[in-house]
Amino acid sequence: MISATTVIYAVDLLGTASFAFSGALRAVDRRPDFVGMLILAAVTALGGGVLRDVIIRRDILFLHDFAYPLAVLLSV
Repeated sequence: MISATTVIYAVDLLGTASFAFSGALRAVDRRPDFVGMLILAAVTALGGGVLRDVIIRRDILFLHDFAYPLAVLLSV
């Protein structure tokens, strides 16, 4: 049986990937190179989580788990 923690983690990664994809689609309007598109997608996908972690004074999550940057990279 799948635990609730696993489901929440999977949904969190899916949300990160979808925000990265929307940031990459928005970046297409400005016609950047791949690195520029990757930066805009990463800021879009990871910015909210970083802000949340800073406000509640917790370790920044994507710095400890490589799945989040990988989800951004695969989405772009």
